[in-house]
Amino acid sequence: MKNTTLLIIALFAASFATSCESNIDEKAIEVAGIYDANVVNGYYNFDLSISMDGYDNVLIEALFDDYNFGIIRADLDDTNSGLIDFDIRSQDIYSGARIRGDGEYIDGFLQLDYTIDWGNETIKYRIVAERF
Repeated sequence: MKNTTLLIIALFAASFATSCESNIDEKAIEVAGIYDANVVNGYYNFDLSISMDGYDNVLIEALFDDYNFGIIRADLDDTNSGLIDFDIRSQDIYSGARIRGDGEYIDGFLQLDYTIDWGNETIKYRIVAERF
């Protein structure tokens, strides 16, 4: 009985330890942080933040339209050239607006190219940013 109890405790501890392993990919850890950013041809420099959101996904908070802060989700992928690709799948960003696009990160520099659909109007944007 004592051995069975010890075995059950050991199995429980082992399953707990494996379930607590990090589900964050190295790419997400590398790009997470605060950046000095601006929308190309925009008016303002602003702080863009990237936080980890599970395995190889991140949340990006920025002035995507150069006026209003929004938060979007992006998927990260490695390339053979050392770049980290961002895939911004179509998602709601502001009331009545959807965003989609992509981007690249290398050595502390980020570029996001995306489109915001404002109902019947579609506008292309680019953010460039450097990590603090």
